[in-house]
Amino acid sequence: MFKEVCFCISQGLLFTAALMDLFLKEVYDFLWMIFVPLCTALLFVSGNATSTVLISLFIYFIIQEILMARVYGRADCHALWCCALLFSAFGADLEVYTIHMGVTFFLMCIIQYFKGNIGPGLKLKKKIAMIPYILVGFWLVFVICVP
Repeated sequence: MFKEVCFCISQGLLFTAALMDLFLKEVYDFLWMIFVPLCTALLFVSGNATSTVLISLFIYFIIQEILMARVYGRADCHALWCCALLFSAFGADLEVYTIHMGVTFFLMCIIQYFKGNIGPGLKLKKKIAMIPYILVGFWLVFVICVP
């Protein structure tokens, strides 16, 4: 029951972040301040907090919050890392986080290509809300890859 409630709350937070990103072009930090402790508790309660998973999360955190912060917005980094934390609580590891990031970019590139928003050098002509793509990518990867 705890697992299901935490999952629903986390999806509500992620959906809220997607709407905020879509309409306001900013996401308030308080969402991540709720998401991270909730999913961290879920990770430890579920018994999936192995050293391998914790190392995978740490590596992915460094990738998102330090390396990729120059590529896309900080809220997008937070959202991808929070999704990784939630994936971990359900037994997934670095491979699944990476698949999620790839699916997110694939969806975004395809849709933006058909909208004519891809310019020279494969850069977006105008900025877009990425968290809705992260959310949809999460659902796809969760259904397919999580045991």
